[in-house]
Amino acid sequence: MPSVDLKRLSRAATELKKHVTKADVNKDGRISEAEVKKYAKTLSTSKKEVQAALLTMTHWAIAETGKKITTASVKGVQGKVSDAMALLKAKDTNKNGKLDTTKELNSAKNLKTFQALSALADSLDINAPGAKLSAADLGKAIAADSKIANYMSESDYSPEFISEPISASTPINEATIMSALHPELMKLFKDDVGIMDPSIHDLRNYLCAKQSPTDAANFLKRLATPDLDGDDVPSAQAFGRIVDQLKGNLKDVQVFTVGPKNETSGKLEDSDGLYGYLVVGRSADGKLAGIMIGSVQT
Repeated sequence: MPSVDLKRLSRAATELKKHVTKADVNKDGRISEAEVKKYAKTLSTSKKEVQAALLTMTHWAIAETGKKITTASVKGVQGKVSDAMALLKAKDTNKNGKLDTTKELNSAKNLKTFQALSALADSLDINAPGAKLSAADLGKAIAADSKIANYMSESDYSPEFISEPISASTPINEATIMSALHPELMKLFKDDVGIMDPSIHDLRNYLCAKQSPTDAANFLKRLATPDLDGDDVPSAQAFGRIVDQLKGNLKDVQVFTVGPKNETSGKLEDSDGLYGYLVVGRSADGKLAGIMIGSVQT
């Protein structure tokens, strides 16, 4: 689990308090589960996350009264939002404004209030401090760590920052990866593209597959996890910082695998030579950006 910036959660909490006031649909100073759900339907974005966060805080406020009631005061719910942030800040034992140690993260990750605020921050595109980085600035931000990070396979590769313009309406999918990032992929596979047929100078024999959310999460976690022998701790730490930057500055972060089409099955297998792992999303200036990592697997 990457580190959590408490300022980011605090900004989400501030936004949530505003929603608490607006969720008082009946204008009586109190809110109910029904009002929360009714209010959430009026939102154009973040409906699910706002509703979940509001219900979490409202249920907490109702439960604390110890009474058999179905509503909570607006001030009471807002108070619970403040209490949630106070509890999370108290878990920052090294007082650096982040939850970044295993102990700190483990003590927070199962709290419903943490989960609600974190999801809300993600959906509202909140990044602290300041605005999200452009693709160019993101590349600069991870440049130093890209020299330290080393992905070990049968041949080791460092992550390479990649960025290409795409339109706002272009989805980030397999087709987009193969077309928009064609120059970067050709550079990675330049020694293999025409190995069987020198007349081939394109990626017709390569396939791209989007990893499932679970596989993608596990892949990113493995990047930032040292091996048992501990020899690659600096690399894992560098990858962890890179992943944090990508998640903090890109929308719709996804992981794709690009590799050679298996001659027998015609599918993308996992042991046919050189593969490319791409962790990409949409940058603040609208570009397809992220990192590409080579991996030799035979």
